[in-house]
Amino acid sequence: MLSISFSPGQILKALFHYSDKKPSFLASHYLYCDRTLVYKWMNDAVILPKKHIAPIVRFAMEHVRPSQREEARVAIEASLPQSRLSRQAKLSIAGAEGFEAFLLEVLSWAVTLKLEEHLELRPQEGAPPLPASRLGTVRLVACGLLAVC
Repeated sequence: MLSISFSPGQILKALFHYSDKKPSFLASHYLYCDRTLVYKWMNDAVILPKKHIAPIVRFAMEHVRPSQREEARVAIEASLPQSRLSRQAKLSIAGAEGFEAFLLEVLSWAVTLKLEEHLELRPQEGAPPLPASRLGTVRLVACGLLAVC
């Protein structure tokens, strides 16, 4: 079984692992963006915009075989206990019926957590806080990234 952590990039990597397509195919046929952007999302270097979640789910439904969907779901669910999601969010994900609803829920929560990390709403455990002068810069850059994508 594939072992991943709970992040948008790792979830994308799992989808590509279980499909027969490359990230460039997703970029050109579903998202209509540069393929390098998909690779940046996969490495969690750039935050995946929420507007791209629905096309990614559509890609997964069309290019991940039904037998592989179950394996992908198991791999993603295995990353939930180590995530910083609330108990209610974990229950919401686990209760999603069908792979499409599950993937939509998982990607939405993963992007939300990643945004919170970057906006310093929920600092990582043990990480030193950013100086007050950098908080405005971090928020400005995050908003700019979301506006561009």
